[in-house]
Amino acid sequence: MTDYRFARFGSPAPPLEGASAIEAAVEGLNEGRIIAIQHPSGFQLLADAAHSRAIQRLRQRKGTLLPFPLLYHELFILTEDLEVDAADMLALQSPENPIVLLTRNADPLSPLAFDALAPGLSRIGATLPGTPLLRHLMAHWQKPAVMSSANRHGAPPATHPQRDRTQLAALADAMLFQLPPYEAPVPQPPIVLHSPMNRTEIRFRTGTESQAPLDELMVIRQRTKLETVNSLGLFWDERGYLQYRITGRHSTPLLIEGDWGGLFKNAAAILLGLSEVHYPYEAVMRLESAAHAYFRHNFPKLTLSFLQDWDGRTAIPDYLLKAVAEAHSQGHEAALIAARLHLSIADYAGRQAEAQQADSILLSGRYFKNAWLLDLICRFWGSAYAIAC
Repeated sequence: MTDYRFARFGSPAPPLEGASAIEAAVEGLNEGRIIAIQHPSGFQLLADAAHSRAIQRLRQRKGTLLPFPLLYHELFILTEDLEVDAADMLALQSPENPIVLLTRNADPLSPLAFDALAPGLSRIGATLPGTPLLRHLMAHWQKPAVMSSANRHGAPPATHPQRDRTQLAALADAMLFQLPPYEAPVPQPPIVLHSPMNRTEIRFRTGTESQAPLDELMVIRQRTKLETVNSLGLFWDERGYLQYRITGRHSTPLLIEGDWGGLFKNAAAILLGLSEVHYPYEAVMRLESAAHAYFRHNFPKLTLSFLQDWDGRTAIPDYLLKAVAEAHSQGHEAALIAARLHLSIADYAGRQAEAQQADSILLSGRYFKNAWLLDLICRFWGSAYAIAC
């Protein structure tokens, strides 16, 4: 029989048990404290998602500026705060218990500190309780919580209430755990994103699961049964630039001209004032959020691509960055320029596929988060090429 315990770090008092343990955890969340909750994949840190200072303390203790996901006690409240469709609902309620990336509602029901949770982004991760302990706690808490793994950025998460007590005490104010504790950690739940137009499901790998770019592209070819065709592979690395490979019977890397990582970072600086990138893909995600504001209300047209006037000689990243800077200097809206940048990259993908006489386009990356780019490539080139991600 499972027994719940609640212990405050730095307190000589013995752990609380059973219902008292749950009540103490709820009280701690109400007071703006960070509570470490035992989970099969490792302890999770929870805090009040409406409490900006608690979220800031969580960031300081973890040493990260990455976006934090939300944990909801029930699906109904989640749908009042975030845009959810049928595919999202199926994913949220699936046995995998994934974190699903969703767009914020313009007028959410809950008083969430969105700017502290996911600064500058239009999407945020959300999930439902996947264990009896989390369900029990959230049924009593009944408000959205911010959730993050119990580790400093880049370090392995704490998994055991006794062996990892020192690590947990540096991150949380108290811990809620069960006896007997989980002994063998299971993998972290997947992160799922449904692309806005095509509703293609994108699954993100964790850092420990990442493979070499070519290996990831080959897995996609095998899974989608495209081994016999000539494929153009587009891979996003952790700095946000594209790598191109032809993967037929023999895999040949293509020459990359210019600085793709610099394109996204410099475009984000020009359009959004993002002077410093704090975590991988921040520039890519922030630019996508800006483009999202345009695409939500305007039908994307390939004629908006900056490459309509490309001379065919200038390196694409250099050409696109110059076009972004010129459009900005002319007073064009940042959302429109970000949208045109996305359209231009989708345009270039099709041009590359045509130049390499490819039959298919493969899209991959350790954290392929730019769903609008995937949608645009599918929208404009899906009739000419088999596209898989």
